[in-house]
Amino acid sequence: MKKTLSRPNGYLALFATFLVVGGVVFAAVLATPTINPDSKVPNLPESPVTTATPTSTGGILVVDHSGAMLYQKEGSRPLSWPDDVKLLGRALSQMEGVDAKTGEHVYLTTGFVRATSTGIHSPDGRRALFPSPARADGTGSVEIRLGNEKQTIVLRVGSKGVKDVMPLGWWDAETIAVTGRVTSTRMIYAATLAGEVTPIAIIPDNAADFSFEAGSMWYVTLQPGAGLESPPGPPSELHRLSRRDKDVVLATETTHVISVFIPFISSAAYQTDAGDLTLLSNTDVTEIPLGKGTPLAFIDATHLVIRRDGHLIKKDAITGLEETVLDMIPDGAAVFVVPGISTQP
Repeated sequence: MKKTLSRPNGYLALFATFLVVGGVVFAAVLATPTINPDSKVPNLPESPVTTATPTSTGGILVVDHSGAMLYQKEGSRPLSWPDDVKLLGRALSQMEGVDAKTGEHVYLTTGFVRATSTGIHSPDGRRALFPSPARADGTGSVEIRLGNEKQTIVLRVGSKGVKDVMPLGWWDAETIAVTGRVTSTRMIYAATLAGEVTPIAIIPDNAADFSFEAGSMWYVTLQPGAGLESPPGPPSELHRLSRRDKDVVLATETTHVISVFIPFISSAAYQTDAGDLTLLSNTDVTEIPLGKGTPLAFIDATHLVIRRDGHLIKKDAITGLEETVLDMIPDGAAVFVVPGISTQP
């Protein structure tokens, strides 16, 4: 049975509480010093502020058929699902890496497993871009997938359909990039998710290997071979095209072909068909030779993950120092760069 206090005892208790609180307040007022506004108030030490500081330096995540392994300065460790997702600092859908042997874009799905049929992911990782069959009149289209939802965007500029459409990537999380033709001229277009299509720039017919980074499109130009079976040849150029129709040539190889490149904000690293690796540092386009190797990913503006003779290597472009991550890259391995994060709650 629930017990209740009688009303008289309740009043007495309430009155006693007022007396105690009043006494405390009165004592506090008496104890408060009088401050002279003209006097100098001493600096009092601030209360210590506790903040979570990063205890992880980030690292390199390698995913293959045997599982996921995170390589950090502190050492390496296998990752288990789902407990270690927080160590990556982002959702798996936002992780974009490369195949360590082919350089193809790779994404992750549940369980630290390489995703299949991935399309081209948007910068926020929510959507994926896929090719789609052309309309009956030849007008091109693309497909956008968000989870199980599918959206087809038919590409027209005014009343004219864009033909020979190929999806390239994302200018931003809401705008895709495609190449195609309305006339005989090959163009780059920006298309919103609402279907608004805007021409951006004429693109050379010898352009190849399109990539997107920080809102710009990067590509190389190659000279066609003498015959169908002949490989392309020099000269070869690396371009960066902004959405505002500014096409900048960043590097020109007169005796070799740029065979592989990776962009990073306004920098890039590329390898020629002779195996030579070069870093283009920031917007001043300073060329830094880095010896032999295939660039796979940027850790930051001056540190890269490269492949050389089957080894996975972390390289400092400024000092030239190298650190071997893997002595032998396993088949099916994909490489992801993990930013520095806090492991404290």
